[in-house]
Amino acid sequence: MKRLKIRAGLLLVSFGLWLGKIGVGMTGVTFNTTKIHNVVSGPFCQEDLGSDWDGPDEAECYLNVLLEDEGKINEVEWYFGTLDEAYDMVKHFKVTIEPIEVRGY
Repeated sequence: MKRLKIRAGLLLVSFGLWLGKIGVGMTGVTFNTTKIHNVVSGPFCQEDLGSDWDGPDEAECYLNVLLEDEGKINEVEWYFGTLDEAYDMVKHFKVTIEPIEVRGY
């Protein structure tokens, strides 16, 4: 169930970013604020895992991250469309401890 929620959150975030790119605002819409606090391990790529991959087909890789949702921190798989996107998050946490806020999760 948690994995399904993460996939849904990833799709909502992608949709929200797309709306922002085409200039559609989301004024008046409120979402939970979810925070990613750190990368625990990864990236793990679909290409490397082969038949052991159980993530979404459109994702290229994932990181195990510490995710705060509704005040609870859990280690979860966070999926990315590209390896570069995953490395951007790894690089972020190498230079700062500031969490990444994810809206719409």
